[in-house]
Amino acid sequence: MTENVAHPAGQRPPLAEESAELLTTREVAKLLRIDPSTVARWRAQGQGPRWIRVALRTVRYRRSDVDRFLADRIRTSTAAA
Repeated sequence: MTENVAHPAGQRPPLAEESAELLTTREVAKLLRIDPSTVARWRAQGQGPRWIRVALRTVRYRRSDVDRFLADRIRTSTAAA
């Protein structure tokens, strides 16, 4: 799920060392073997991995959030959907 939560000044959660690797939309798409427009659409629809807006037109994804997104979608049968 995408979560874009505002935090009061000075109370932002720290980026842990293992979470500090930031990926672009293209890098996430390449990792998932999908089109970058799919990643952008997920973001607009509130789906996909959590993301960070680092500037007005600049979005990044923590590698740990992408890994969590994938882990949350592991299924053992079609009935588990």
